[in-house]
Amino acid sequence: MANRTRTDTFDEASKEEKTPISWKSLIRKGVESQAGAALADQAIFNGGSFLRGVILARMVSQGEFGLFTLGWTVIVFLESFHTTLVSMPYTVYCPRLKGADLAKYTGSALIHHLFLTITLAAVGISTSLGLTLMGNSKEISLLAWAITIGIVPILLRDHIRQLCFARLWMRAAIAVDLSTVVIQLGLLFAVFAIAELSAATVFIIVGSGSLIVTITWIAIYRSEFVVAWNQVRAEWTKNWLLGRWGLASALLWVSATNLYPWMLAAFHGTSAAGIWGACLAVVALCNPPLWGLQNLVMPKASHVFAERGAGALRSFVPRAALMMGGLATVLCLLLAPIGGWLVTTIYGDPYSGNGFLVALLLANFSVLSSNFCFSRGLFILERTDIDFKINMVPVATVFLIGFWMVNGAGVIGAAMSLLAGNTAALV
Repeated sequence: MANRTRTDTFDEASKEEKTPISWKSLIRKGVESQAGAALADQAIFNGGSFLRGVILARMVSQGEFGLFTLGWTVIVFLESFHTTLVSMPYTVYCPRLKGADLAKYTGSALIHHLFLTITLAAVGISTSLGLTLMGNSKEISLLAWAITIGIVPILLRDHIRQLCFARLWMRAAIAVDLSTVVIQLGLLFAVFAIAELSAATVFIIVGSGSLIVTITWIAIYRSEFVVAWNQVRAEWTKNWLLGRWGLASALLWVSATNLYPWMLAAFHGTSAAGIWGACLAVVALCNPPLWGLQNLVMPKASHVFAERGAGALRSFVPRAALMMGGLATVLCLLLAPIGGWLVTTIYGDPYSGNGFLVALLLANFSVLSSNFCFSRGLFILERTDIDFKINMVPVATVFLIGFWMVNGAGVIGAAMSLLAGNTAALV
């Protein structure tokens, strides 16, 4: 564990404190309308993901849904690269730029993203080819190829979405997510009408819908992108210096979280991973209000720091954390008594008897919601090295007790280990 904590860093930042920021005054100056748009966007985004998962779970076996859950952990892992090396640095730096300088940085960010994504796709091709030549199961090989095909448009859509948040274009983000959800669900039902659905098919459908939307968006907003090739490398270096510790921290956190469904599949089969995915999806019903606020808090915090300095950020971050942690706790308390019933009602009898699992995952969700603001605040202060050290705790938990608990207690053991690791990191 690091000797310094997130709170220590914010205390040091207070030396630069200017006039304390008023949360209420921020709301009066327009956060209210932006927050409403952010909440609406997150409801669309999470609602689409939830419906997609329910449709798939109802149409395929529990094991096939488990494969989809495992595949999505790969997408989340790969997203960490462009989020920490492109999107988050853009969110930090764009409030400090105006006019032509901002357009050039936006163009450079797009080039950085494409470079990263193409590199990841090349790794995906090599991995998929290797799995095919090694004669592994047909389902795993097809899943690997489907993820490789879908990853480029899926990540590009996410880059465009994060760009909208960074610029506080909340209505543009709504347009991106709403059109993506409509197209993806339409393609899903169209394919189901003529062929058998599988986890691999869904990844190709998600990628196809994302491709249509992102190409259209870039065509409409093309004037916002100016590629100055002589600046691309220098700006990549600047992003790398800011994001390298953030990348290491994100990879630690994502690994600590997403190793559990893989361990479940290894010890208890893909059906266990399917149960894990279904219960996480029910917990994700809490996401729209929380993630909607998160999508607003990070850009707002960057603007606060750019305009008022570290002292104002110190005032902003704890209040945001208190608000988000409190809201998460209330939502979790409301959902916990009916969580098991919701899983059975939505996904069917094969997923019954998992109320306690949902309760544990809700507790973990509440802990993570409180942690988010401090983690992002450290990123803005360019002290992601501290966040990296703190995120070593959940990873250590996986190896100290995670494997033993998953092997012995299945999904309940996985949830208890996950909660223990994240709680220890927060403390």
